[in-house]
Amino acid sequence: MKKLSLLAVLTLTAVLIITETAFARIYGGTVLYSMTPKFSFKFLLPVILGVAAFAIVKFIFKDKLIALICTFVVFFIVFFVTCFPAISVYSSYYKGKFTELAGTVSGFQSDVKEESFIINGVVFKDYVNSGLGYDFSASKGGVVTGDGQLLYIRYVEFGGRNVICYIENVM
Repeated sequence: MKKLSLLAVLTLTAVLIITETAFARIYGGTVLYSMTPKFSFKFLLPVILGVAAFAIVKFIFKDKLIALICTFVVFFIVFFVTCFPAISVYSSYYKGKFTELAGTVSGFQSDVKEESFIINGVVFKDYVNSGLGYDFSASKGGVVTGDGQLLYIRYVEFGGRNVICYIENVM
């Protein structure tokens, strides 16, 4: 069953990429950003801390069972804090559970830590280098550069914010 699920996710990913490319070609837009699964060292953090917890607890208590229980507890806590948000957003996006809109950027504000703007009344507040969706500021080469840009955006609502998964420049 897991192989089937992985195959389904890979197939949906391929279809979404092809669809995004076709949409941009049909309407004359330029794809500026498309979220793709990427490796991050934070995905290794649960494993590293889980192994460290095992070693420390085994050294202190000399009991494998207690060490294994502590390892799993540490692993799952760290996993849900560091990895779950990214996996949840990727999963929603590639299953087609996103909202799309097109409009003109207004209320653009950018600084070193965050960037925000509004399109058709929807507020986007992106934290630079958050690792979740589009997270590039204009000063660091981001594609949203200021008021007046006409953009087509796909986003997923997660944790009280709108995580941008796809940006296209509409001509």
